[in-house]
Amino acid sequence: MNSNPASTTSPRQYAVFISYRHADNLEMGRKWANWLHEALESYEVPPDLIGKTSLRGDPVPASLYPVFRDEAELPADADLSTNIRRALENSGLLVVLCSPRAVQSRFVEDEIRYFKELGKSDRMLALMLDGEPNASDDPGKVASFGAEAECFPYPLRFGVPVDGDARKIDWNARTEPIAADVRPGGHCVQGWTTAAAYREQLVKEGKLTARQINDAVQEFGERLELAKLKVIAGALGLPLGELTQRDKAFQLAKAKRRQKIIMTAAVVFGVLAVLAAGAGWIAWEMRGRATAKAHELSDTLGIYSFYEGTNRLTNHETTGEALAYLARGAREYGNQNCADRILTFIQQRPLWVLVPSDRKRPAVAEPAEVPASGIKGPPLEGVEMKVLMTAAGPEGMTAAVWGDEDTSMGSPCYFRVWDAKGKALTPWIEPKFEAMTRSEHVSRIDFSPDGLYVAVCVQRWREPEFLQVFHVPSGKQVGDTLEATGEGSHVQSASFTHVSFTRSRARGDEKNGALLAGSSRGDVYWMDLTVSAEGEATSYKEALVPHHYAVWAATLVKDGEYKDGDAELLVSGSEDGRINLTRAGDGARGVQAGTLNAGGKVEAVYVDADGAVEVVVEGGRQMRLVKIPNLDLGLKMPEVPEYEAGESKPEESVIAAKKGAKVQFTIPDGIMEEQMGVFSSPRVQPVPLSVRVTHADKSVACYGVDASYKSRLLAKGAGSLLTLRGSAPPVDVGKEIADITPGPDEKALTVGFADFSYRVLSASTGAPLSALMDEKLFFAQGGQPDAVESMLLSASGKRLLTRSQHWEPPNAMLSYLMVWDTATGVPMTDRRMYADDGGDDQPYEGRLYMDDVNATADGMLRHHAQAEEFAVLAEIAENLAGLRLTESREFQAVAQQPEVVRGLFERLRGK
Repeated sequence: MNSNPASTTSPRQYAVFISYRHADNLEMGRKWANWLHEALESYEVPPDLIGKTSLRGDPVPASLYPVFRDEAELPADADLSTNIRRALENSGLLVVLCSPRAVQSRFVEDEIRYFKELGKSDRMLALMLDGEPNASDDPGKVASFGAEAECFPYPLRFGVPVDGDARKIDWNARTEPIAADVRPGGHCVQGWTTAAAYREQLVKEGKLTARQINDAVQEFGERLELAKLKVIAGALGLPLGELTQRDKAFQLAKAKRRQKIIMTAAVVFGVLAVLAAGAGWIAWEMRGRATAKAHELSDTLGIYSFYEGTNRLTNHETTGEALAYLARGAREYGNQNCADRILTFIQQRPLWVLVPSDRKRPAVAEPAEVPASGIKGPPLEGVEMKVLMTAAGPEGMTAAVWGDEDTSMGSPCYFRVWDAKGKALTPWIEPKFEAMTRSEHVSRIDFSPDGLYVAVCVQRWREPEFLQVFHVPSGKQVGDTLEATGEGSHVQSASFTHVSFTRSRARGDEKNGALLAGSSRGDVYWMDLTVSAEGEATSYKEALVPHHYAVWAATLVKDGEYKDGDAELLVSGSEDGRINLTRAGDGARGVQAGTLNAGGKVEAVYVDADGAVEVVVEGGRQMRLVKIPNLDLGLKMPEVPEYEAGESKPEESVIAAKKGAKVQFTIPDGIMEEQMGVFSSPRVQPVPLSVRVTHADKSVACYGVDASYKSRLLAKGAGSLLTLRGSAPPVDVGKEIADITPGPDEKALTVGFADFSYRVLSASTGAPLSALMDEKLFFAQGGQPDAVESMLLSASGKRLLTRSQHWEPPNAMLSYLMVWDTATGVPMTDRRMYADDGGDDQPYEGRLYMDDVNATADGMLRHHAQAEEFAVLAEIAENLAGLRLTESREFQAVAQQPEVVRGLFERLRGK
């Protein structure tokens, strides 16, 4: 599945990280990690708590999605994986499922240690499943339960911050963890994840009376609920008492609403009962209740599909799974957000699929044998050396390696290149790289197709192989030395499993080519090479593309999706069947364009004579990589309404908020007119400005925030204080205000904060009308801006368009655009970058537009799907993903058919 340069993997933020021993999540009725995971992600936060400042100073979120739960049992000799460490770094709370089995797990212990060393000792909670806390340290408990009954892992019982530094830990100092308890009666025994399962156990045992069983089950049910709320309170950063009180009130209100619905239905059904047979009424009532329950369940599953799908879209490796979730949410549960996200996805991203191919793989010519006789090495005294290997290049070129056959002695090795006539093209060159040992030897030599470059791989004892590229005419190294790196399982002696050059091509006075090098540990290096008109060779760009297993094939293909006709896409295949599609990005790590799975070890990737990308899978199976252009609906920017002569030019963002809206700025007496510059430059002296916004003959008057806070419209205040239409006292919005923009009527304000988060507030009370939308989570998708620039709220208030900006000297303004779902705070589009360099052929000429159907986001796109399009969008998503999500939440393979997708695109275009 493909993505674009603005859709690289960004750090996923987790409300809770569940640390547990997998043995505590195996037995039916006692799958504690599953129970807690579902309880947290499905918890409905009481609406009056959402947005409130927590004990940690953060706004209370609208949900606890997502929760991290590792589903893979790691080998006993492994270390914490990079993914686990990253998840711990980006989790708000660590919950440890405590049992004697968890105490024996080194991974549970390592996760606790690492979390504390991150400085988050105060964000940990223990959930006691079984055993006894502190049993191994208390002689009385040892006598009663035995030391082996200990349920707290060592790092929970010890290790406190020292010297006021939360990251410095004293592992000998005693600590008492905050704990919740799900043990029946608080005793040293394991319970069950439901009160019903506990009842069944007690009945089976036959030791208690019916009344005693009822009392025990009631106590256990309350204990389960209290433990769940204790974890939720910790995750939300709220006092347990307050959450318990609000939760009870919220649940009671829900129950009353349900009761009211039932009572209303009962009245209606009572009338029907008088008019019809009693049996018919009962059947009708039962069917009605079942229908309502089914709708409620469908809504819940649709919301879950949306959250799960959009979350997986942030990782290029799970894009296919994401589309499968969104497809099920749109088709089976009728979830509008799922359908909308598929619609924006296929408009923004170029798409790739793998299909079977019957083409024959071209024959690969074996390099000719090069005689080693007659080659004289460098003059070295007292060293017995000889030709160790030779390699053939283009046009009869030859390279030879000269060295000591016994590499254990630590002697150096050299190589040299000759032309077809035996003329030396380079001096003897010794590849050098800093290492713990000098024991090394050249393992392979590869020439570029034009003979301009030669790549030399050098093996080292117990260290990764390194690779150096040399410019043959000058004999100088080009670019950095590369090492065989990656996250694969190889610990020592990692090597380069693939090395190839692309053919150099002329670009003006320069020649450009590239080196591709794949590692047995999983990394792929992409080094661009340039030779100037003067013959000087340089490396001007280098990208690092990660796989999880050894990379055996890589090639570059022209990518016509972008205006740059020379844009190239790196196609790399690995041992596990993964195919990465990558465009070169700034910095060390390439921008991921997507991932596909060939279903077996990728042995070769090549571009055939027709320009098609062919993939050879282990066993000789051939696949073709097919590109499907993204959906173009031909949308145009609506015309900007005309204004009467003499009126001040309104803010364009406000114009676009609602067609026909009028905005008039009034400057108080004594302020010079040129000081209106405050609207374009936040650095001028603060100027109080009155703003009148007219919407359908209704108006709202507000005041400009001090310019020092980079805000232009609709409020007066300082920092986080906001005065709304004469209300007193001022409202504290909890964050420093960067910008305020009116909604499509006088009821709402959209506030952009200095930390690049956004929220919709009531214009009369300042109360939050939306979840918090946090752009920081997506800065990896295109860079970090300098300031919040503008926001537009749709007429319904369901969608928000945001634009942040970064000035790139000398004359480029970079804009980062996103469309958000205000109810959930989840982005409905990728984060797209638009560069305005003053040219005329701009996608949206710097203007923004947002309504309930269309928006600008690097060109116009439609973000609202019609109900009749849900099934079409679901079919497109599953075809692109090659996956379907079954009712049991298992992924089922689906044949990918590009022509079917193109036909469905035509249906969406209305053709």
